[in-house]
Amino acid sequence: MLVPSKCSRIGPFHWASLTGYLVLGGSRLYFAYTEVRAGPVLTFKAAGTRGGSAAAEGNLSPSADPAATLQACASGGLTQAPVDLRLATTPAMSG
Repeated sequence: MLVPSKCSRIGPFHWASLTGYLVLGGSRLYFAYTEVRAGPVLTFKAAGTRGGSAAAEGNLSPSADPAATLQACASGGLTQAPVDLRLATTPAMSG
């Protein structure tokens, strides 16, 4: 679950500062992160609320309809989209 707090755009790049959590083994790991997107590709850096950090790369999930997602994004009506992320802690994260 991710909760947007601020979004901006310059040229083809979008970035946002957000908060969210991951559910791991029935527990929630809370974090804040910044995201940069260029089309369907994104990178982000997360900071755990109790310390540590992580970095991720991702893309629009293959389960999504790319044409419908791009159309909704261009019209300002995109409120959510499934993404696939590859996340690595740097070196650990707690929240």
